[in-house]
Amino acid sequence: TDTDTDTDTDTDTDTDTDEPVCTALVTDTVPIHESSGWYWLDPLYLAFDSQPEHHEIFALTDADGNDVAFTAEWADNLEEVTLSPTGGLGGSTEYKLTVSCGDTTEVDFVTSEFGIPVTVEDADMLGRTYELNLPGAYFAYPAGVGALLGTYLESPLLVSVVATTESEITLVAAEGVWDDEGAATQDMDKGTFDFPAADWTMTPYFAADAERIVIIYKDGGGNTTDIPINNIHLEGTFNADATIIGGAWASGLADTRNMAPLLGLEAGDSVVCDYMETFGLPCLDCGDGDEYCVYMEAYFADAPLLVDVILDPTPGESDTGE
Repeated sequence: TDTDTDTDTDTDTDTDTDEPVCTALVTDTVPIHESSGWYWLDPLYLAFDSQPEHHEIFALTDADGNDVAFTAEWADNLEEVTLSPTGGLGGSTEYKLTVSCGDTTEVDFVTSEFGIPVTVEDADMLGRTYELNLPGAYFAYPAGVGALLGTYLESPLLVSVVATTESEITLVAAEGVWDDEGAATQDMDKGTFDFPAADWTMTPYFAADAERIVIIYKDGGGNTTDIPINNIHLEGTFNADATIIGGAWASGLADTRNMAPLLGLEAGDSVVCDYMETFGLPCLDCGDGDEYCVYMEAYFADAPLLVDVILDPTPGESDTGE
């Protein structure tokens, strides 16, 4: 279609350029129209029925009509795209995504409470402990195997704030235990996991990293297995009154050398890696030159504040490997 609107009648050379009309239709959006509870740091996703003829087709605005900056990353097939808002969105805020291609598509959505600045003084956050439901986490990686291994977890992971400054936050973690009523407390028979000071400049968001932690797995016969996890990454967002951590997820390299019995396999350092190789999931270097580790990624439900629970940093020898 010629969109040239030049009406010159002289004989000069027409220097106008024609921009192709975008005809591809949107087939899927995440979030969907009129949804709520969108996490402020999640990218937006769109799919088309064919490759859009050009890519300058998106507009993201807040409830006041202000433009929101974002970056676009297209899939190799050029029919799917993710839009990542620069610096994230605001919490509890209305947004509109407009796609000007084919039939114009509008997606109205509202973010969750996460992303609102924390109103609690730094000093009042010290000692606050949150409950991450590790057995109930969604294990995205490794596909299938991660979910299976998750069934052998039976303890929550407790995370506590031990220091804050304007630019850094320091966390400590420990395995917990649930009583008969489902209340979580620290497992005093196990050590704590220390996280070095993490960047706090994007408050209320944090991202912390540790060299190593050790998680205890238990099989159906009650036997326990120590699973070291290296290069731990943990991130999430505090809500405004710091009573919940939302959007929390963790990743790391899980050492498989003790995992074989959990999968019903004969014991052996390379058994699990050999098993996973049949699914096209090669093991990775654990950091010591031995390729026995598998990358794991787990996503948690909102982690509530535990009232009157303060982690004891010295119940046993620390398992961070620091």
